[in-house]
Amino acid sequence: MAAPLTDIEAIEARHDAVAEILADVSLGDEIRELLRRVYDVERLIGRVTTGRASPRDLSFLNRTLRSLPALKAKLTARKSRLLAQCEGDLDLCPELRKQARCGVGR
Repeated sequence: MAAPLTDIEAIEARHDAVAEILADVSLGDEIRELLRRVYDVERLIGRVTTGRASPRDLSFLNRTLRSLPALKAKLTARKSRLLAQCEGDLDLCPELRKQARCGVGR
């Protein structure tokens, strides 16, 4: 609201992405469910790097990391340029996920 898009190409890319998700109801439902498990990573990483992360913050970060592969898979092979870009930009953070799975740092 404070800084709306003004670039026509960017607006059209968002419309295309929304249209693709709306056209496949199950895709939209699955992405919505996955995003419910994703927390504000920027805020969580900030708390971790400043030493202010609580066990709850670390749990949220772990849940987010575990959700990334499924989210990336849902974005794979999408027609929308924006969804394809999101899929390509989504870093699965394999090193962090491995550490979280192994309990490193506990």
